[in-house]
Amino acid sequence: MDKTETFCQGRARLLIVDDEPAVRDMLVFSLSSKGYTIDSAVTAEEAIEKARHTAFDLMIVDLKMPQMDGLELLKTIKTYTSDIVAIMMTGMPDLESTIEAMRAGVFDYIAKPFELDTILYSVQKALENQQMNRSLLNAREMNRLQTEILLHMSHEFKTSIRDMQAQMQKLSELVNSILELPNRTSGRFPSVPMPWDDVLQKMAQMNRPATKASVLVVDDDPAVLELLEYMLTRQGYQVDQVQDGQAALERLKTHCPDFLILDLMMPKLNGFEVLDAISADPALKDLPVVVLTARYLSPEEKEKLQKRVEGIVQKGQTDIHEVVAILNEHAVAFRTLSAA
Repeated sequence: MDKTETFCQGRARLLIVDDEPAVRDMLVFSLSSKGYTIDSAVTAEEAIEKARHTAFDLMIVDLKMPQMDGLELLKTIKTYTSDIVAIMMTGMPDLESTIEAMRAGVFDYIAKPFELDTILYSVQKALENQQMNRSLLNAREMNRLQTEILLHMSHEFKTSIRDMQAQMQKLSELVNSILELPNRTSGRFPSVPMPWDDVLQKMAQMNRPATKASVLVVDDDPAVLELLEYMLTRQGYQVDQVQDGQAALERLKTHCPDFLILDLMMPKLNGFEVLDAISADPALKDLPVVVLTARYLSPEEKEKLQKRVEGIVQKGQTDIHEVVAILNEHAVAFRTLSAA
């Protein structure tokens, strides 16, 4: 299987803008063959017109074009599709334009001529990052809505409880009056109101997830780190995070978590090297590891990893919630051993 075949993000829609026919046609053909939905434009004006009617996920655009450069085009198209990701191409790369592109939110800056694999890989990483950001935004929005609903429900619940309390007090006074129970202390209804705020607070505490275990997340993508921290914390895990393999090994010297979530493609030390170091350390060799990676794994690599880790989750192919499911499954055993 071609490595790039695993990179298609569910028929993502791409716009290619370049006034060089050879480059434009090559990208259209190559990306279409990988399963992406492709549209193209020769000029900035044509690209803007297409963006008005179609929500694109990613744009590959030449920096230098007549009438309007790639950065101005990106700013204009973002008024129609705010979360579009851009990859900028240029035949005259320089530090100033690179910095300007990064400030404009360009995901990658590629010099012409380029290897086809370079831009295919950049497209995959850009879409993966976009997917993570969208998941994080959706999770935040769901959390906001859930919080508003719970606050509203809590208010309604308190109101109902207090109304019931007042009605019960009136009922008790009526019963006491009818039965002439004022002098029969043992038969009186409670005259002191119950501390409902304390009761509700204790009920809320009961619904909070108990701490399951500690997790160290190792990934060089801040969006992945933020999303996993959000998801795992809500599940009751204590989460720590680092952004490269070397930092992970340094952290493991001072604190051994109950679980490790490990990316494979990272700076300084990659995930395979981290696994080798863990296996060689008697204090860490039994540490449960879940691999989360966008890297294409050959059958041999996958077989080798499966002997060393608790699970392998492919970014862009498997729902990232699978990471939480794997941890939850092993957390049951963790709680059983802790209780023993």
